[in-house]
Amino acid sequence: MRTLTWIIAAAFLCLHGVAEGTAAPVVWKPCTLNGVQGKAECTTISVAEDRAKPNGRLIALRLTRLLPLSQSPASDPVFVLQGGPGQSAVGLAKFYGGEDWATTRATRAIVLLDQRGTGASNALDCSTVGREGDPQSYLGEMFPEDLISHCAAGIVAHADPTRYTTMDVVEDLEEVRNRLGYDIIDLYGTSYGTRVALAYLERYPRRVRAMILKGVVEPQSVVPSSFAEDTERAVRLTIEDCAADPQCSGDYPDLAAAYAKLRAALDKGPIAADLTAGEHKQRVTLSRGVVSAAFRSALQATPFAAHLPRVIHAAGQGDYAPLASFVVEVRKAGEGAASTGMMLSVLCAEDAPLLKDENRSNTLMGSYWEERLKAACAAWNVPSRKTPYRSPTVHSTPTLMVSGYLDPATPPVHAEGAAKNLPNARHVVVRNGSHSFAGMKGCIDVLIASFLENPARPQDAGCADKIKRPPFARPD
Repeated sequence: MRTLTWIIAAAFLCLHGVAEGTAAPVVWKPCTLNGVQGKAECTTISVAEDRAKPNGRLIALRLTRLLPLSQSPASDPVFVLQGGPGQSAVGLAKFYGGEDWATTRATRAIVLLDQRGTGASNALDCSTVGREGDPQSYLGEMFPEDLISHCAAGIVAHADPTRYTTMDVVEDLEEVRNRLGYDIIDLYGTSYGTRVALAYLERYPRRVRAMILKGVVEPQSVVPSSFAEDTERAVRLTIEDCAADPQCSGDYPDLAAAYAKLRAALDKGPIAADLTAGEHKQRVTLSRGVVSAAFRSALQATPFAAHLPRVIHAAGQGDYAPLASFVVEVRKAGEGAASTGMMLSVLCAEDAPLLKDENRSNTLMGSYWEERLKAACAAWNVPSRKTPYRSPTVHSTPTLMVSGYLDPATPPVHAEGAAKNLPNARHVVVRNGSHSFAGMKGCIDVLIASFLENPARPQDAGCADKIKRPPFARPD
């Protein structure tokens, strides 16, 4: 879809009752948030769930504004667009209101918006988690159809799952911007939030002063078509880094061979291990798909990835208990991290219809993610939606892109693809960073603050090369 001018955008809004200057003022109330430095205020803004039905159901979008720490703030705030799809931005207020973002907050307000279907904005929550004390319940397949069908039947009481897509979120963001009285804003998108940011830029380019995109989802990408290859790349990089580390290579010699043995065992079918559950031992089984999905999740955070050589080495020797325990812990860590229903509403409408059958047998994951998503989409049952963001035009908006070289979800190549339509983009690759990399304070936070202060000013990103991996876990 061609970029619309702001005049057309204003006319569109007028038709739906939220034209410039006509909406009721937003009332902010001071709120106290654990771990947040300085002052914060909270509010909700109600929007139409379906903008074609302005008299229909309304959704209350939750917002938190972290106020600038200085007495001379900049006029343009930073809007945070969280990933997933399905993550709550307000739920991460401690992070954005803590030390890692203090440099940016010195002069700018940070606006955290729970996108529709997430957090406290009419979340499309589906319970697919395990049961404490039962390790096997954490080792089942992704998106179990019976639970997805049950959730879909319950969701319709408070939400129309067909109206929770990227372009719905984009229109929410524009309405929120207007209601808050900001003429121009900065965008910080992370992971799926980069898709939202780029889609918003395509529709409302005059409203964006500058963008920071971390873990970029290329507009043309179809999720999860690259998951298997990107995960395999991240596993290989971990094995190579271990081999180059004297301690790790001493603890786990020939890790590549151990990984090959693990893959060969999983190719034959599910593997079994004995885990301690309370006071008893329980025999559990792990499938190839479950292991590969857990590896992908773990590799997104270098502290989790630091344990991968340990569990791969043990598995190569036929001891699968460390692997099973690791997968359980990864699954537990992901509980409640994102709204599963929102994720399915986006992916089933925008990505699943575009998936093609491809041979990925040369990877551990294979076609597991595609197969599980298609099964879940059959149960979620939402129609495909047009995705105008997949045909972006060229925008001169200053953009700072940050990628983790080790990232199995959004490796640097995806940012490079998006940069083709962003001639004023600067791409910083953190060699020892992943999707959610530590070590932001003192480097990436300074780069972001400096970029926002003057997007045209050249920046020295040499500090990114000094960010280190956490030490690999020892055998004990």
